[in-house]
Amino acid sequence: MRFTELIYKLRKSLLLAVLSLFVGLVFSSFLTVDSDNKVSFKIPFTKVNLPFVQNKILSDLIPGIVGSIAVYWVLDETIKQVFGISEIPDLPLEQFIQDIKSAQGRNIYILETFTKLATEDKLFWEFSEAIKKALKDGSKVQLLFIHPDSDAARQRAEELSKVIPPVNVPESIEKTLARFYQLEIESNNPNKLQIKLYDATPTIAMHRWGEEAYVSFFPVNKRSDEAPNLKLSTVTTFGRYCVKKFEELWTKDSGIYLNSYMKLKIKEQGNTEVTCYYVYEQNSKRQFVYAVPQKSQAGSLSNLFTLSQDQLISVEVEENRYDAVFEYQKSQKLNNVGDDERGKKKDEIIKRYFWKEEDINKYITSEPQILAIKFLLQVEIELSQNRLTQPEDREFYYVYEDNNSRNSLYAVCNSNNFISALQQQGGQLKQVSVIFARKIISQGTCNILHDLDQKNKVIKLIIRKYEQRGLNLKPQIIDDNSQIIYIKLST
Repeated sequence: MRFTELIYKLRKSLLLAVLSLFVGLVFSSFLTVDSDNKVSFKIPFTKVNLPFVQNKILSDLIPGIVGSIAVYWVLDETIKQVFGISEIPDLPLEQFIQDIKSAQGRNIYILETFTKLATEDKLFWEFSEAIKKALKDGSKVQLLFIHPDSDAARQRAEELSKVIPPVNVPESIEKTLARFYQLEIESNNPNKLQIKLYDATPTIAMHRWGEEAYVSFFPVNKRSDEAPNLKLSTVTTFGRYCVKKFEELWTKDSGIYLNSYMKLKIKEQGNTEVTCYYVYEQNSKRQFVYAVPQKSQAGSLSNLFTLSQDQLISVEVEENRYDAVFEYQKSQKLNNVGDDERGKKKDEIIKRYFWKEEDINKYITSEPQILAIKFLLQVEIELSQNRLTQPEDREFYYVYEDNNSRNSLYAVCNSNNFISALQQQGGQLKQVSVIFARKIISQGTCNILHDLDQKNKVIKLIIRKYEQRGLNLKPQIIDDNSQIIYIKLST
């Protein structure tokens, strides 16, 4: 807040306070007391006296009370003005768009679950144009939305399903993300326009430009943009609290960038990486996916079909890299000419990205190749000196130490037989075979991880990885007795 503006508001507040006290004095001048100490109120410019109170002491207090009420009202409004806080009945999205247009290089921030700025066509177009102008003027834009597969999103969906009319939260979130992904592509300014997803329970919704913001809490059974909002300055104590909440979610380890959620990258061994649009198979718990290469790379994965068999591939999505299998038979059937299922999968992908009919050919070809891909959830570790036959003694959930080099990995082991075999060899075995999809991929060495801090760090990484695949490993798979094994693969 500018110094001159602060002085003006303080002078205005002082004047209002004096006027309030004057009101109290004027009010007391119309009170009369008779010989029986009965107090009456004399209506100005008339001869009418209205009985007021029976007590002389109370009559002396009443002017002060009236004055105090007036002063309280003035001070309440004054504090809100001086300290940059005022209440408005709902979020003024049209005004916020105008605020963005006039940002003049000031940074823009949004913290929400989903927003009409994306779900309503007119608002989205106006917002997009305002953001592009702000970027051109030098503003930095950071948008933060809830991850659609988080527990917080499911809780919000349950709450808003009870309103009249009910709100389809999953669809609103997906449309918000798809629309803003489109905006991100069109803007082509990743250093200035950044969009992330958070998976924590939100405490506030915030629409901020520079040092001013609209802030709302999340009322039960009501959208935050339709509930009362506070317009405030972010230099105030409460304003700084709101900024801090945004920064905490933005820097949270579990947060991911929107583009990593909206696109999937496929890499064959020895070949270049291909970017795809995708959709999960329904009821597959995010473990099976259909993908279509983006138009500029449409023919890059054709060789997968020439090998006439399933192929082990690498898939990157949501800032994690997974081992997966390209399922040849299923993919071949999908891409037969005239197959109804092919059209359905294409339509599902189009629906997920909310592409308009006239824009589809910007992103994919008219007859795209659809790839059926299955994520591999477990790695199989075979001990060359002590062969274990039971699946629970060989198959483990895992995470790579480095997703780029992928020459070492950690795995959760609950097999006493496997741990005993390692301990008999002094905690290390050579010639361990690492197997994916029944194919030996590499040899390596294996030992038990004993460092407690490192173990806890690895467990968090593994839990997060499989949560993205719709699996909760704790406490069914990971508990206090679980061991972490470290496997160094041969180069």
